[in-house]
Amino acid sequence: MSHRDTMLSLPESLSDIEFSRRNRRVVYYFVGLGTLIVLYTIVYNVALARLEGVDQSIVASFEFVIQTMTTTGYGQDSVASQSPLDFASGSLDCEVTAHGCFG
Repeated sequence: MSHRDTMLSLPESLSDIEFSRRNRRVVYYFVGLGTLIVLYTIVYNVALARLEGVDQSIVASFEFVIQTMTTTGYGQDSVASQSPLDFASGSLDCEVTAHGCFG
């Protein structure tokens, strides 16, 4: 067997690729998720402009949608402070999270 016989050949077109049922579901999931993100970004951008009168870039709307969907938060919107109330609030958040995960 020569080196050329063991090489993997690429399909001529996308229709030549055969996916298992599981792989098709993964592709459908990512296409659906991407479509949902784009749709939410456009809807949020238009709604913000029409309802609130705020004209922001589509990138800022995309960032908001991603932060909301991933629950990473909006750190750039908060004011850094060291008040005892902030510490108590953070402690409560940690406690509730720990209880939910390990409770």
